[in-house]
Amino acid sequence: MAPHEDYSSELSCAYRRGHPIANPQPGMNSDRKPLAPVDVGDVGYISRVHGNFIRIFNVHLRPGEKGQPAEGDLPEGFEPLPRGAVSFIEDITPVFKSKSVRMSGVSADVSGPFLGGSVAFTSANERGAILAAPDPIECYDAQNIFSYKKHAMTHIESWHEFAVQRCGLDIALEDVVFVTGVDRTTSWATAIFADTRLDTQFGLQVQYATVGAQLAAKFSWHHTQNALVNSGPSRPRPALTDSDSVITPGDESREPLNRICDQSLFIRHIRAKRRIWVGLKLKANGKPENMDDYDNLGEGRGEHAATEVELVPDHHRQFSDNLEPALDFILENSTCAIAIAHDADLVSLSAGGFTTDLGVTVQHGIGMFG
Repeated sequence: MAPHEDYSSELSCAYRRGHPIANPQPGMNSDRKPLAPVDVGDVGYISRVHGNFIRIFNVHLRPGEKGQPAEGDLPEGFEPLPRGAVSFIEDITPVFKSKSVRMSGVSADVSGPFLGGSVAFTSANERGAILAAPDPIECYDAQNIFSYKKHAMTHIESWHEFAVQRCGLDIALEDVVFVTGVDRTTSWATAIFADTRLDTQFGLQVQYATVGAQLAAKFSWHHTQNALVNSGPSRPRPALTDSDSVITPGDESREPLNRICDQSLFIRHIRAKRRIWVGLKLKANGKPENMDDYDNLGEGRGEHAATEVELVPDHHRQFSDNLEPALDFILENSTCAIAIAHDADLVSLSAGGFTTDLGVTVQHGIGMFG
């Protein structure tokens, strides 16, 4: 797996907070201006290179509003979905880590909240991930998840078609992510290690701003030779003018790295998975030799019954995340061609176990819990 996939897999197993974003930065547009942070209603995908979330559009925004594409650059017939109730809470959890990772040697700085000093990490395993978030975390979640799932059931195939045909994106249906919740903060530091042991002195030091808000001003990872580390956001470096005084390294650490909660740590989301039909002998044109078998597989798909079997391209591996158990359960316990699941479905699976009593609703060949 890519390092960002290891990161997301490790932290999603340790915490039920949705999909961990390996690179929380919102990114920039072609003019080097920051893009809008991840928000409820975003439709996008996870970059295969960096693990950051890339928005295609937002179901709640009007054309041209807050970074929304113009009307001609949205799916055909797009109408903004009214935004319902969204809850908000603040979290002050300073460290998220793999179950195998332990903290030791904590050295607190009385002038700073939360971490406020240095901390060492050890692990019994050769694989793990760490997220340090010393500043407050803002958590947003849509309340009516069922309505979002119904909306996805109606539109997710056309969203994928739009992304491929109109936007020119090389993504599969499984790559499409529909955001219903997000945790954002001002700054962060991450570490990923795989197939190796952490150095015995591996650790992180956090320095806080000495003026204004008590926010992180600098992250320093130590003894990182066995880990891939990162931190952000990058501190802006404006060009100096003749009237500017020279900035020393000590001056820089006085200011917070960031004062805006626009760095996205975790997302709650809806994702789909298409059934891979097996047991069919395909001819060179990609169609089954026995079309009766093909027709039988389409039973129960309603208006989608005539749709040809879509083969997964072999030039890249299919995206998967923490929703995979729920998606597979739906496919295995129904006749649907496409399964849709949300992070909340994992709670139902954990509580009731993998039993057929959980009930799968199928409409037009798309199945989901509820």
